[in-house]
Amino acid sequence: MRSRDAANGVARRLALSGAAVSMLVAVAACASPVPTDGADSVPPPELVAPNDDERQLDPVAGDLVVSLARQLGRGRALHAAVHGDLIVVATTLGLVAGSPSDGYAEISATTNGETRNVQIAPDEQTALQLSADRLEVWRLGPGQDGLPPGPTAMFDDVVAAAYGSDSNVIVAGRRSLQFVASDGTVIDQFDIEQDRVVLAAAIADDSVVAALSSPDGPLALDWQRGQDPLVTPIDLPAQTEISAIRPVGESVVAMSWTSADDSFIGSIGMWDLRDREFRWTVDSGTPDSPWDVAADGSAFVAANGELRIVDPDGSESSVRLSSSQRVRWLLASASGESSRVRVVYAEGSSEVLGQTGESIAQLDGLGLPITAISHASDGSVLTVDLYGSIERRTPDGEIVDRFDDFVAATVNDVAISRTGSIASASANGTVRVDDSAARTTRLEHPEGNVDTVGFSDDGDRLVSGVGQRRSALAYDDTVVIWNVDRDERVASTVAEAEDVNGCSFFRNVVRFAPGGSFIVATSHDFTVTVLDAQTADTVHVLPPQASGILDLDIAADGSILVTVADDGVLRVWDLESYELVASHRVPDGGARNVAVLPGADVAIVGDLLGRVQRIDLRTGEMSAPFEGEKLRTAEIAVSPDGKLIAAGTADSLVNIWSVADGRLVASANGHQGAVQTAAFGDDGQTLVTGSQDGTTIVWRLEAR
Repeated sequence: MRSRDAANGVARRLALSGAAVSMLVAVAACASPVPTDGADSVPPPELVAPNDDERQLDPVAGDLVVSLARQLGRGRALHAAVHGDLIVVATTLGLVAGSPSDGYAEISATTNGETRNVQIAPDEQTALQLSADRLEVWRLGPGQDGLPPGPTAMFDDVVAAAYGSDSNVIVAGRRSLQFVASDGTVIDQFDIEQDRVVLAAAIADDSVVAALSSPDGPLALDWQRGQDPLVTPIDLPAQTEISAIRPVGESVVAMSWTSADDSFIGSIGMWDLRDREFRWTVDSGTPDSPWDVAADGSAFVAANGELRIVDPDGSESSVRLSSSQRVRWLLASASGESSRVRVVYAEGSSEVLGQTGESIAQLDGLGLPITAISHASDGSVLTVDLYGSIERRTPDGEIVDRFDDFVAATVNDVAISRTGSIASASANGTVRVDDSAARTTRLEHPEGNVDTVGFSDDGDRLVSGVGQRRSALAYDDTVVIWNVDRDERVASTVAEAEDVNGCSFFRNVVRFAPGGSFIVATSHDFTVTVLDAQTADTVHVLPPQASGILDLDIAADGSILVTVADDGVLRVWDLESYELVASHRVPDGGARNVAVLPGADVAIVGDLLGRVQRIDLRTGEMSAPFEGEKLRTAEIAVSPDGKLIAAGTADSLVNIWSVADGRLVASANGHQGAVQTAAFGDDGQTLVTGSQDGTTIVWRLEAR
């Protein structure tokens, strides 16, 4: 094991030389990296329809050229593998490798669905990533052949994959089993007969065990390289669906299945391939009951609030679990000569139990659901939570490492100041601020999810709005005013998270008024509060509306405030007298988003179907829907001159429209998730977007 030297080497050799970038472009179909500012930036993912300048993309209608200038954030960790000091992480943006001390470099700038397995080869030269049913093997650095980092092999229709002791890859596909060298060369292969299909497979100790379907009933298979596979019929009805299989010693497997009749009863059993019989079987209750088996053959099943323990001889015992929460994961490990089982609950807490069910450790975690769990090469347990925090613990539950380099959450809102600073509000309770000198600061909100952010005109202050659910009908709607340069709270409101009848949804929308003298903010009690921009004291409270306020905007001249609510009504308020001066019912259920155009006579609304339209604020007259659609909840950004608007889509695009005629004039693709928010810079040529992939992208717009 090369340990830290290996991590250092990977970080150096993954600097992605021009040749490495060319390789990625050719094989992974991604655009060349754009020079970025700041240590937290990574090369961008693929752009749609690149023209001769590979940083630019062709607009839909030809009016604009959109260039990706900068990307902020590494993306959120989905799965991880650790070998010594080397870490390989599958994120929402691709695959990276390195270490916290020496930095990370990009291996792949693409994602292929939800990653379900990442592993590092014993020699640390390659890593594999299994996503959905596709397996990709990636070279981490130049080997003896001198080739740069890049892909070495790709397989589709894969059930399971793992490294053997010699760093070759063992692949179990639906129709074949293979041993593959690190360069992609097939060393050995066993083809599954035409009328059979692999249902489930697992790999351990350089061998493959698999459950197959066949016309005569399910089969069990055990195959080692260079040998004929051992295949036996399993004593189960012909239509039985085997969902998972685990190796247990020589020619013995544990498996789970669902009854072939209409009862949908789940079962688990231990099958001896040589004796052709079950050593034991037990009903597990529902088909999706979590289970695992330890190296000594002890099996663990979570069902009905209990942990059932089945010894290798079939004797059973059970213990009551400490939590009534649903069990999401079970992972059995070895600790010396004893077995341990990690029980992970749906809300993120977990506990470690011993071989007889005795409590070893209670682990509260960070209060976030665990989205991935696996073993590291040394037998420790790796977990990844909902926001991408990676944690490594011993089988007994003692903390070894925590890696927060890939923590990211949905970017709910973005703002750009006149000085070029960019603020990104995240669902994990942080606001990230990147200034024009590429310095990054994070403003923490222990209250919870940050819905919106906005800069004062001079860029010295920032306002953020928290929208954290506290009960079924109550939200924390704290508003915080920050001094950006000093990274400190100037003032904040004291939120009263009281139940409000009918409040089942809330989004805390906050906006600085032009000139920066006051702030407007929604409240979960259906009101809008006007706050002093220095002290956060209440100046005025507008009357409660009939239902929750979904969005608001202030005219550029500060004369009016426009709100849209869940009752389908758009309301216009005079900001000098605080009087309601107009109200219009928006067809088809109302508007979800609103943005006022310069001049304060017309606004852009996005309805609950994702359609975009103009509305005359005096008469309520609406234009025909604009070409194309946006994400239903996506914020609408208006250019300073009022000629363009931008909004994100559910399929990762950023759409830009002409306000005059509703034409879609450009569509850019750089995110790997739905695009939630957008904001124009004062120059009219800068557009900032935030996405569910946890990243913020800065775009440059130029007329063709």
